[in-house]
Amino acid sequence: MRRLFHILDFADFHQNTCAFFSLDAEKAFDRLYVGSSAMFWLGEHFISMIKTLYHSSAATVLTGNIISPPFLLQRGTRQGCPLSPLLFCLSLEPLAQAIRKSEAASIKIHDHNHIILLYADDIILYLEHFEISVSDIINEFDNFNGLSGYRINWTKSALMPINNVKFNTYIPPFIPIKNSFTYLGITIYKNIHKIARDHFNNILVKIKSDIQRWNNLKVSFQGKISTIKMNLLPRLNFLFSMLPLSPPPGYFKEINSIVSCFIWNAPAPLVLTSVTTRGRNATSIRHSGSTRSSRSHSLPLPVTLDLSSLVTSLPDT
Repeated sequence: MRRLFHILDFADFHQNTCAFFSLDAEKAFDRLYVGSSAMFWLGEHFISMIKTLYHSSAATVLTGNIISPPFLLQRGTRQGCPLSPLLFCLSLEPLAQAIRKSEAASIKIHDHNHIILLYADDIILYLEHFEISVSDIINEFDNFNGLSGYRINWTKSALMPINNVKFNTYIPPFIPIKNSFTYLGITIYKNIHKIARDHFNNILVKIKSDIQRWNNLKVSFQGKISTIKMNLLPRLNFLFSMLPLSPPPGYFKEINSIVSCFIWNAPAPLVLTSVTTRGRNATSIRHSGSTRSSRSHSLPLPVTLDLSSLVTSLPDT
């Protein structure tokens, strides 16, 4: 995701037309032919072992209380099998190598070619001179479809130009040109500031809406704390792990204020935030002018209101 933002930041200084090509696979895990010629590079011994595991695989369909007769599975990977995502990634590697070796997809920045971004069935291609390279990309995927059964749903894919260089070349009408697309749960725009503003504001609005709805419920003190930890905190962790951008000033202060009002059901916390956010080992309290240390005197509140310290730190790479 960081590479994507770096390219967005550099795109306005690029002299040629640049675009992101987000591809939507058509029933990706269901269309894969296990042991197809797309996996030839793994060797006959490995492919024979995989074919043995998938030999005579059958499934049934449950509709209400009626179970259909078993039928053989001709293609696709098993749902819930830990081998399925690995097989899918291995089967896509020849396609990725073909794209890397071709000159159809790449954006060159500081003598480094950025070509493809792969995460399971989510694919983004970095295109320079995209008005020329799109047809070559389509041919690559059509050839791979004949080998593996992997097919792209072009109408649900998105081609997003990322700089203001004009192009007058014909683009196939079945490829939509959009101003945004979604990748790994993050909506990507041409403007990085818009990405940060929209996502941080949207999650803040949702938090306010949820807490306003929860205030009408009779929830215990411990229940409120568990609600924050299991519902609100994972959403913030996901956003900050996927979006390597800084939130607006005072963002966490506002969230802490909203959470504090929800937990204490009062405009101000009934216990000082400095007390509720201290570590478990900080058990000393002041009493009658002296300091006493005892675990029995520590405040047994299983709550941390300082959400900024709980959110997962951004990775360095």
